[in-house]
Amino acid sequence: MLKPVNHNSASSQIYEQLLHYIISGEWPVGTRLPSEKDLAEQFGVSRVPIREALQRLRAIGVVRSLQGSGSFVCGNSPLEAMETILSCNAVSHEQIVDLLEFRKIFEPYCVHKVAETATNQQLFELEKYAPSLESIKDQNDIRTVTFEMDIAFHRNIVLLTNNSLFISLYEVISNLRLSHIEYFVGLRMDHERILEEHHEIYRALICRDAQLAEKLMYDHLTRVSNFM
Repeated sequence: MLKPVNHNSASSQIYEQLLHYIISGEWPVGTRLPSEKDLAEQFGVSRVPIREALQRLRAIGVVRSLQGSGSFVCGNSPLEAMETILSCNAVSHEQIVDLLEFRKIFEPYCVHKVAETATNQQLFELEKYAPSLESIKDQNDIRTVTFEMDIAFHRNIVLLTNNSLFISLYEVISNLRLSHIEYFVGLRMDHERILEEHHEIYRALICRDAQLAEKLMYDHLTRVSNFM
């Protein structure tokens, strides 16, 4: 069920909710989206942020709008859409923001699933990618350590979902551009805080607190996106 949004950054919140319905399969290929009028009523906004959100969905290739007929989930899979976005050498700022917003939907869901389904042994092994800050305080190059741990931690959480589509999606992101983008974003971030947040997510996983792990992951990725 679509939820009303805060009027600040309404189009981004609407985009996230609509993309979630498409990626999760709740709106399969061929589904006709509610009309702009209906969406505006459900979200409690004007049609302007609805149109902005739909434009972004069209830009990544998951929605097609037909004049007089409405907007439909089209045949491109999310994986194909990601490959299209990232296939060029010059990735625009807007595309980077779109990718980070995708991760804010995708990875909190993954970590929630892992908290519920991973074995104890799998979760214990995850600690090597999310060590406590005290255990690595003697490392000379904290920036490099953070970069390497960040890639490994997020990738291994997705791997633990055992969902082949999720894993393929994440590999497209990691292998092409996003890891490098995050590295440069990370130059301006508090590296110790990143490691602390990873460890907090890990502790929530060990405690099997799926809701807390999901929230911590969302907050973590939100802070990353705020540096863009």
